[in-house]
Amino acid sequence: MSSKSPPAVITSITIALIFYSLSPLLVDEAGRWCRNGSASAQTGKTGNEKEIEAILASAEDLFKAMKEKNYPALWNLLSNKSQDSIVGNIQKNAEKAGVGFSRDQINSDFLIGGLISRTYWNKYLTVFDPDIPLEQSKWDMDFLKENKAQIRLQYIKAGKPIFLQMYKESTGWKVGLEETFSAREWLLR
Repeated sequence: MSSKSPPAVITSITIALIFYSLSPLLVDEAGRWCRNGSASAQTGKTGNEKEIEAILASAEDLFKAMKEKNYPALWNLLSNKSQDSIVGNIQKNAEKAGVGFSRDQINSDFLIGGLISRTYWNKYLTVFDPDIPLEQSKWDMDFLKENKAQIRLQYIKAGKPIFLQMYKESTGWKVGLEETFSAREWLLR
């Protein structure tokens, strides 16, 4: 190890500390963006902080499931409206193609990551890269209401942010993927 290594490390750490001290968001141990530093390191978290942690975790888990091609997990992290929209569009296009699938058959296929699910998500991933939100974007809570929240995702190469819609449903915070991105128009071309 050369004598120049320690100053470079110290400089990197110093820059990181300065950046994080000026930033309204910090990265926790799991690499997620959260307000006021690591949520797990805080004592006496407020209800709002717990909600923010749950919202960010749900969104991050969705993009991770997408990247890992864990389609049943991905499906369970989507809002009911996103699921209904996807199922309805697949059913409509299947009918046009002369194939009869019921909404229940399509939904069941997505729950288990069946052929319809794999075909849909593999095609989706040709136009959407989950690494962009996971690794190349800054996350910030835009707003939080009782049953709705919005995460501001700023891709490092884009001028304008995306506002990821989040909805609190009976099983927790869900991602409004269709409400945010509506990528199905690209899939149907």
